[in-house]
Amino acid sequence: MSFEPNRFDPPKKYKTMDDLYAQALNYADWCLRESTPGMTYPALFILSADGPPAYMVWSHEFGDEATKEEFTKTCRIFCAAHAATHALIVVEGWALFQTSHTLTVMPRESPDRVECVNFITETRNQPCGLRVRPIIRTANQKYFGLGDEIGSPGRMADSRFYPLLMSEQPEIPLRLAAKVVLESMGFHPVGFAPKSS
Repeated sequence: MSFEPNRFDPPKKYKTMDDLYAQALNYADWCLRESTPGMTYPALFILSADGPPAYMVWSHEFGDEATKEEFTKTCRIFCAAHAATHALIVVEGWALFQTSHTLTVMPRESPDRVECVNFITETRNQPCGLRVRPIIRTANQKYFGLGDEIGSPGRMADSRFYPLLMSEQPEIPLRLAAKVVLESMGFHPVGFAPKSS
């Protein structure tokens, strides 16, 4: 299974967070339709200060805290290597919507939970944003589609994935060091050519 990031729009057209969100929606829909378990693999989409848009897909298990922390750390290294100015993380999860402000159980443990895809957005030196789309399945649990966005795009007070971006554009030596770390982890950045300022 191989996701083609330019199958919907030429990457050079991506200039805004809305562009990343549209591509991330396509990615989530593609994953849910094409993957054997019908799930969305965590992914990171970024816009770079001086290079092409890039993305990273996490194919490992994502069920425990250590793996989530490893994913977050890798995203931060990826963002530093590419001098990311915008970042968008796609993760599948459970949401619980209720009128009470008291949350007595975790969403994944509630019978009223909603299976959803979360799109967590970040622009340099801006608060973390969140957009949520419910996953619609048929009676036999086959993926049917993504529902309408729940609520309006909002801000997150706290997230394990925030912040990903550095407050200032990273210098070339740091970017090159981050690239070496990525390659040692098995990542092979495409079109990576940081420019001297």
